[in-house]
Amino acid sequence: MESGLLKRYKVHPNKRLGQNFLVSRTVLKKIIKAGELKSSDIVLEIGPGLGILTKAIAKKVKKV
Repeated sequence: MESGLLKRYKVHPNKRLGQNFLVSRTVLKKIIKAGELKSSDIVLEIGPGLGILTKAIAKKVKKV
């Protein structure tokens, strides 16, 4: 997934700031399923990181 981008650009999460990057498709699918998103939903995502979750959410909802 995006772990290749992280390595390519030498990006590392800052643990002191609580940063984490989503790199697992399995976890992504679980998050999307747990969100019970509807096509009429408007979602505000805080700290989108690389945009992996944002992209998946945008496919399901009215607006991100």
